[in-house]
Amino acid sequence: MRPRYLIALFGLALAFALPSVSSAATLTFTSPNCADFTVTSNNGNVTLNCVPVSTGSGAPSGCSLSASTNTLPLGGGNVTLTASCSGGGAPTNFSWTGGNVAASTTSAQQTVNVTSSTTFSVTPSNGSGQGNTAQQTVSVSTTTGGGGGGGGTDLCSGLSGVVRMNVPWGGQADTRSNGASFGGNGILVASFTVPAGAAYSFGSLGAVTVSEFGDPPVYRQASLSTSACDFRGVAVGRGDRYSKDVSGQSAFPLSWGVGNTASVSFTVTGGSALYPQLQPGQTYYFNVRNWSPFNNHGDGGTSCLKGSCNVIVHVSTPG
Repeated sequence: MRPRYLIALFGLALAFALPSVSSAATLTFTSPNCADFTVTSNNGNVTLNCVPVSTGSGAPSGCSLSASTNTLPLGGGNVTLTASCSGGGAPTNFSWTGGNVAASTTSAQQTVNVTSSTTFSVTPSNGSGQGNTAQQTVSVSTTTGGGGGGGGTDLCSGLSGVVRMNVPWGGQADTRSNGASFGGNGILVASFTVPAGAAYSFGSLGAVTVSEFGDPPVYRQASLSTSACDFRGVAVGRGDRYSKDVSGQSAFPLSWGVGNTASVSFTVTGGSALYPQLQPGQTYYFNVRNWSPFNNHGDGGTSCLKGSCNVIVHVSTPG
């Protein structure tokens, strides 16, 4: 009978039927998870055992919690929390508290929407026990930075269906990934901050744009403002007249964008009578609602006729 050679890796036995040979043979096996291998032989059965790369043993230790940002503008936004441990065995479970985090996960990371200052905590654990509890506080501003008129206010009080998200400068964000669907009768407040010291060629234009994302296109009204939920001066029926003030000196938004894809252009370096000039270091709000002044025989009404009309918002830098 020919001998059988068994290779065991991570508790799994793999059987190979090899022919009898009169000369020596070499079997090469590598794994990034193995620091070394040991070989045992018993009645013609050869077992190759993996010696795992050392990752420590026992309960996790030296655990900490970090956030993608520790401070958010008025209204809040998305934050990614990441847990890590420097000693002990690798964590296999994470118990979380704070805000709307998932209470228990097998992942060391999760993204949450934060609308008010919140302290988050996480306790990593594995089969040997629990590690230390780590905490991280994310602060949300209670004031609005602004340009032109010198700052705005949050006008969302008393409004229902308000969804908030933060859009990176020169990047994009969507309401599906934000964790809160954009309802047909809702309001989206997409905040973004012009980096401190930002400077571009004189008079070059940037833009903030909203369009459908995974749902049908609908007519939308969008304002760029130093205030959240700012629809002052909006056209509400029988016409499309919108009041604005690019200087930010009056009680109207800086500018408006309307349509299935609504966009507002702006400058950062070099003013214009046509476009608002945004200020470096300041936070602005792109307020969106699914509403058309032409619906309901011209009297105005909701343009989203289903439960949700999710969108994506993109901030293009001047260029």
